[in-house]
Amino acid sequence: MEEIAPAQTRSSLQTTSPSRFSKWYFYCILIFAISLPFSKFGLSVSQFLILIIWVVERDFRNKWRALVSNPIALGLISIYLIHLIGLAYSQDFDYAMKDLRIKMPLLSFTIFASWIFPLERKYINQILNIFSLAVLVGVFIAFYRIFFIALDDIREASIFVSHIRFSLMICTAIFIAFYNVIRAYHQYFYLALALFLIGSLFILESITGLIVLSAAAFFLSIYLTINRKGKTLGLSLTALFLIAISIASFQLKKEFDVFYSYEAISDPSTLEYASASGEVYYHKIESTLHENGTLIWSYIAFKELEKAWIKKSELGFKEQDAKGQPVYSTLIRYMSSKGLRKDSIDFLRLSEADIELIEMGHTNHLYANNSSIKKRVYETLWEIENLKNGGNPEGNSVAQRLVFWATGWQIFKENFWLGVGTGDVKVAFEKAYEAGNTELSTQFRHRAHNQYLSIAIAFGLFGLLFFLFFYFKPLYFQRDNLLLLLFLICSGMSFLSEDTIETQIGISYIVFFYCLFGMNKFSWKAQHKA
Repeated sequence: MEEIAPAQTRSSLQTTSPSRFSKWYFYCILIFAISLPFSKFGLSVSQFLILIIWVVERDFRNKWRALVSNPIALGLISIYLIHLIGLAYSQDFDYAMKDLRIKMPLLSFTIFASWIFPLERKYINQILNIFSLAVLVGVFIAFYRIFFIALDDIREASIFVSHIRFSLMICTAIFIAFYNVIRAYHQYFYLALALFLIGSLFILESITGLIVLSAAAFFLSIYLTINRKGKTLGLSLTALFLIAISIASFQLKKEFDVFYSYEAISDPSTLEYASASGEVYYHKIESTLHENGTLIWSYIAFKELEKAWIKKSELGFKEQDAKGQPVYSTLIRYMSSKGLRKDSIDFLRLSEADIELIEMGHTNHLYANNSSIKKRVYETLWEIENLKNGGNPEGNSVAQRLVFWATGWQIFKENFWLGVGTGDVKVAFEKAYEAGNTELSTQFRHRAHNQYLSIAIAFGLFGLLFFLFFYFKPLYFQRDNLLLLLFLICSGMSFLSEDTIETQIGISYIVFFYCLFGMNKFSWKAQHKA
């Protein structure tokens, strides 16, 4: 296995005669790596232990020199610095202090890392392996929950950390595995691990993870192709990537065509006036919402449907199902998915199993007992179509994000140059939601769910440019550090749909791998076997 080349810092772990604390630092880093997919408490404990060792060791003069000579550390600390500057024009200091506390690893862990890293090769190998193992265990736990526990939402499979954060960790473990494959280190084992983890993203229905992985694969294929030593591998990876994208595009087009294939109402006069039992049908002519090609808001006999429902279920017609949706709405969508009219006659065509599925909150009989990417694509398209038809986006992750982004963009335009300050982002959103008369209930009125937009709202255009420069500058200055480049693409893509650094797990993941990959050299060029 190749040597880990020295970065631009010097620590007691770099010398030929390591300090007596080197192994203790390593053990703490291992605890951190294991805790990432599982435990906030473990992350806090590991950093506290590092602090104790760091203070007991003393030698602060050399530690200061290591810090100020480390560009990776200075970049992360600069990002924390803009949050401190943002206090100058903040009004809500309670929220500002909470935000600074969550993002403290940008300062604390970075200072420690500038002294601890780079580590010896054997330590780095064990850290990468133990993290990958922890992720693998997390995947098996998620699989157990998916296959042996009835989950209302696939996102509940990840019980320790957010499913999106966990998908980013899976992607990182895949990068580590492919890095070892490229360098001819236990190739078959790591190739099998990478393929298994890629498959897990499909089983977990992680759209974010698959998009991030696709972007990283595209970058990696180009990166290797333009480097002479990796041209053959790069061209092979490019071919595989193009094949995968072609297949995915074909399948997506197929799903789009099926979803948007429905019988529109061209002439309202052709619609039947009343049901067989005599109730006048409700038709919402302008709505294009449909399930499996059948319009939802047409041929509805509400009174008949309610009488028929209460004879079959103890759950009230206007109560909420297991997913918090109005029962009547779930019932109407479910019957539409089966091509039925929403009246008492067609209600009789529902089985006892159908009634149970409706009570559980399933809106489409095709996906009631099905967990797949295809289902996620369908749900996403339906959310967008519902929003276009004036529906409430509440509870729909993609549709809600569109509302978050639109609200955040409006706040940014009103505070273009300097933003609202570190502590006033939450207040700014609350005011914007009230001013916009949003349909979202209070519990669904979240922040931007876009890290770039969140930074722009807090610190304006100048702050956003500052953040972009310091976060992504290693793309230029460490162009041969493959794992760092892949990590920056992974995290940078996640910033588009998540406030990744606004949570303890998110900021811990970012800072840990930014320092680990940035302060140690991970070049693919030296193809030395262990």
